[in-house]
Amino acid sequence: MERFGHKPYLNDCLKTLHLFFTQTREFAQMASVEDPASVAFHTQTKRLYHSFGDYDERLAGVPAVCLRVPTGGGKTALGARAIKTTADSFLATERPWVLWLVPSTTIRDQTLRQMRDRSSGLRQLLDEELGAVLPLDMRSALELSTSDANNHTIILVSTLATSRVEKTENRRFYRENGALMAHFEGLSSDLEARLELGADGKTPIPSLCNLIRLHRPIVIVDEAHNNKSSLGFETLGRVAPCAIIEFTATPDTKNAPANVLHYVMASQLKAAQMIKMPLLARQEADWKRCLAEAKAQREDLERVAAYEEAKTGEFLRPVALIGAEKKNERYTVDVVIEVFTQELLVPRDQIAIATGDKDEIGEQKVGTRESEIRYIVTVDKLREGWDCPPAYVLASVREMKSATAIEQLVGRILRMPNAQNKHHAELNKSYAFLRSSQTLDAIHMLKDALVNNGFSRPETDALVEQLALPVQWSNSPIPTNSLQGTLNFNATVRRAEDWRVPLLCLDFGGEMLPMEPEFFLPGHWDIRNHPAVLTNAEIGLSESGGFEFDVVNDRLGVRQSSFRVAQLDQQLKMLSPRDNWRSSTDMALWLDRTVPHRDISPTHMRVWLAKLCGDLESRVSLRELEVERMRARRAVMRKLNAIRLVEKQKTQLELFEVGRVDGWGDAILSDNIAWELPPYYAPPELYNGHYRYSKHAFDGIVGHMNGEEAQFAWQLDHDPKVKYWFRNVEKQPGAFWLPTMTDKFYPDFLALLESGHTAVIEYKGKDRISNDDSREK
Repeated sequence: MERFGHKPYLNDCLKTLHLFFTQTREFAQMASVEDPASVAFHTQTKRLYHSFGDYDERLAGVPAVCLRVPTGGGKTALGARAIKTTADSFLATERPWVLWLVPSTTIRDQTLRQMRDRSSGLRQLLDEELGAVLPLDMRSALELSTSDANNHTIILVSTLATSRVEKTENRRFYRENGALMAHFEGLSSDLEARLELGADGKTPIPSLCNLIRLHRPIVIVDEAHNNKSSLGFETLGRVAPCAIIEFTATPDTKNAPANVLHYVMASQLKAAQMIKMPLLARQEADWKRCLAEAKAQREDLERVAAYEEAKTGEFLRPVALIGAEKKNERYTVDVVIEVFTQELLVPRDQIAIATGDKDEIGEQKVGTRESEIRYIVTVDKLREGWDCPPAYVLASVREMKSATAIEQLVGRILRMPNAQNKHHAELNKSYAFLRSSQTLDAIHMLKDALVNNGFSRPETDALVEQLALPVQWSNSPIPTNSLQGTLNFNATVRRAEDWRVPLLCLDFGGEMLPMEPEFFLPGHWDIRNHPAVLTNAEIGLSESGGFEFDVVNDRLGVRQSSFRVAQLDQQLKMLSPRDNWRSSTDMALWLDRTVPHRDISPTHMRVWLAKLCGDLESRVSLRELEVERMRARRAVMRKLNAIRLVEKQKTQLELFEVGRVDGWGDAILSDNIAWELPPYYAPPELYNGHYRYSKHAFDGIVGHMNGEEAQFAWQLDHDPKVKYWFRNVEKQPGAFWLPTMTDKFYPDFLALLESGHTAVIEYKGKDRISNDDSREK
């Protein structure tokens, strides 16, 4: 069973984040690099990086990136896992502090409840990733003990408004607090100088703000565009974050542009069974008919749900969300309820009002057997934080004048109950019935609402289908096709049909599996066949036996940024609690526990680590090794990856010479297992040049290309031997890839030739032809 928070697209997000922080550390070792985060971001994305130092100079150089995840994609679980990813790849402590910022007190309370509930998926994920965690609100943090601080990963959940500084003297966040004084005892003068000082200009203020600043928190920002203001950046500057990670469905692209490191697409959520898509929509000029069709659709779905329960045992009670007009307008909540009860004969106890003035939902778990609610009537939006995956149907009687009228309600009908597809196709879709007198306007606005929920514009063309005929309703058994009309699942016209490319497979005793990067690592390899030694260069030891510190980046004139990775490391190491290792065995046990090694025999790993740590102890004091444990851990992980690469190179040689992988099976090119041109195409970034390509596999849309790539595509477009070509976008659903020893290789282009052959093309500039990555490809 798939673990909570471990969907494939979330794993991809975290791999990208891990690479970004790893490269930021690597670039920080280079004296010529002024802003390591900027260079790391551009290396990965080929886009311009926007420094938060432009808004507050104290944030200059602080790594700040954004992960874009549409509504329903699991941003909270992703945020929880991002903590460990950041600590492992970037920080000098295994127990980081986290400042988790949310847009409202409602979301804050909901997030804290989930984090504190040991039976919740979120809390279990935090325990699995971080060990002992202590989620706190700001009020609880004002009484935090040193014991709790030393023995837990501290997660402070707050709204930005709690710590804004319009009136600093009135904020307990900044005020001197005697309960926190113990945290500031025994600090070095160097650490004290980095804090906000009291009236004497010498003594740090024992405030919660200073305590957070002392521990250099990872800042997690939920729906970041709500927190970007001058006061927001001022607050972030005062807490001195070590990194800022934004999670949002709709990144800011104007006021304070987000550094979007990774995009999650709707098709990935659909493939992961997270959302109900496609969204089938119909518009009606008659508001009563709009309500009647929504009722009929919901009742049809409830009959389908009964069949689903009989087959799987999963109970579902589909719910309809009804958007009424405001009090001073015509079709108000009361008018809508009257139509439902008097004309459509819906019992009143099946209807709940959810507006700012009245909440008839209360603590009911809507969609369960215990709740009779089948219809929820609201105006603009439901209360923040309220989640209802059983909501399948949206009906809005408001005249559709803008997407904002239904933006939030659309987001509420997309989540898939229990994040698992149903056996009956009707239960894998969502439905919208919209009042509009203008042909197509409502459908266009519905697509706009989806864009505002984080879906790309090309995807909305694929995922929203207008119903050509009205729903037929009756009390008869479940209809074979409750919605008439066909669904066109193409973002644009797909020119090339039946384009298939056979894939390289391994024969596992009759079972054919596509070749994956992990298959290059033989199942029988033995770590004991490799030297258990870290050289001085690999771990950063000087010739005299001490650790070399990255002081080059702190030289005057080398780095304009106020942010120093070396200074950050030093601060976190001084604050990290010690386990008081007594021998190299303690170090080996810690490494065995914290270094991932599922592909290595536990017994063999312990033997190898014991030798490695014994050798290190002969060269470095145990106290120094414990202080530098995170550096040692990263060095061991790099060593293991280098060893794995050696083993993979042996397998690759064997694969190409004898056509098999020892321990796995024979390599076969299979016609039965093949890449096929995806049914639709929605790249996160589009080619924005003036030339319109005539042979691209999808008419009217091409993924992003730089100047040289666009010129090469022009040559493909004019080559008489080429029938169609396809701009292959890295890591997107349906993209073509080949396995390499280190990762998946996504070539830039595929070309279907008139001969029937497929050309797989990687375009490389002259400056990159000779690098290791290019040679492997």
